[in-house]
Amino acid sequence: MMPRGLYQVIYGWRYPTVRDCGDAVLTDVGPGAAGDRYVADFGYLAFGAETETTFKLCALPREWMALGLDVELPGKDRLDVEVNQFKEGTLHDVKVAVSLADQNGRTVLTHEGALGESWVWSYGSALNSAFVYNQYTMFIPRRGQTYELRVSVVPADRSTDARARLVVNGGGWKAASPPSDGDVETVRDLIK
Repeated sequence: MMPRGLYQVIYGWRYPTVRDCGDAVLTDVGPGAAGDRYVADFGYLAFGAETETTFKLCALPREWMALGLDVELPGKDRLDVEVNQFKEGTLHDVKVAVSLADQNGRTVLTHEGALGESWVWSYGSALNSAFVYNQYTMFIPRRGQTYELRVSVVPADRSTDARARLVVNGGGWKAASPPSDGDVETVRDLIK
């Protein structure tokens, strides 16, 4: 890692870069990012109504990427008790299904389940959010490939005004390098 001053002189004027990426906005924060260098943001999903949506995703960098939800948490602090109450009480029974297909119609990944059961809740640097994903929603985009993303939400019996941003993120100097084998795209491909 180069000194911050030198990094700013060489790269600082270039980053962050923001561009449209299909139906998402792709932000590249630059090579100095330890994690989540690239974030493709599709905007908000509401959990209070049944929805089914299809998005286009442009060619992404060849990095491990994770498809997930950036869930807004209540309060300013990420206290375990509050987060667990929110997860178990508010979002536990909300069912989310995602699938990603390449431009040839081949399924790259698929996952569905209740947010409180079959999804992993990860807490990053943002104090009032959690990244919710599953190991099977991780993939390595192929160079030049565009994708179609399908998302459906089935709300819980009780209504909620909770919402989350649908994102695909990955890369960074701490992130694992993708395998050189061009055929490996998902975690499932690696553990076969």
